[in-house]
Amino acid sequence: MQIKTIHEVLIIGGGFAGVQCARDLAKRKIPNIHIRLLTNKSYLEYYPAIYQVVLGKSPLQSCLPLAQIFRGLNVEIVYDTAINVDLEKKEVQGLSGTRYRGDYIVITLGSQTTYFNIEGLEKLSFNFQSINQAIRLRDHIDAMFVDAHTMEQDELLVALHFVIVGGGPSGVELAGELSEHTRTLARKYKIEESMVTIDIIEGNPRVLPRLSQKSSHLARKRLNSLEVNLLNNRYLVKK
Repeated sequence: MQIKTIHEVLIIGGGFAGVQCARDLAKRKIPNIHIRLLTNKSYLEYYPAIYQVVLGKSPLQSCLPLAQIFRGLNVEIVYDTAINVDLEKKEVQGLSGTRYRGDYIVITLGSQTTYFNIEGLEKLSFNFQSINQAIRLRDHIDAMFVDAHTMEQDELLVALHFVIVGGGPSGVELAGELSEHTRTLARKYKIEESMVTIDIIEGNPRVLPRLSQKSSHLARKRLNSLEVNLLNNRYLVKK
């Protein structure tokens, strides 16, 4: 009797690419393959919604459990962090010390924030590419208003000045929601709402440059109504 060879497919990374790859392969129901997803989280961070965490919404709204995503699909989820990949041996070493083998290894490790060699930007700015980063920014915004409660008017104009670098979907969504959120915080701490300034710096002539002209126009109109300042054709540089 002929023994069927099982081909191991090892996918590193539980983000959008890794999850979609595993789902697509599982749905094809290819004979004699074993699909294993190696990730350090039990959930998929839904990036388009992470900005809501910055504004005080529950992190659970931006987390999709992997067990639920792969329910009914033949995908093994292994919780570990890849620290080394040996393509010649077709082997991946995990932080736990376990070595994982794959006849086919798919690397989907996501991306990192680019600071464009602007000195000091990484240290002084906040980003929200993960739930933890969003919570850190949320806490910082809350602390800004707590501290501002005791400041003089000229200090407030500087302390409550928000600068969002990038007029893409995340930047535009954050700016719009932040306008409403900061008004709520201002009322809570009895601060004049006009003391809050929100700017978007975008190097392109319009916000949402990858979308249609109509989308950009509607976004600009909405942001203007929320008193968000749009600084197009501008770039952030070291002073």
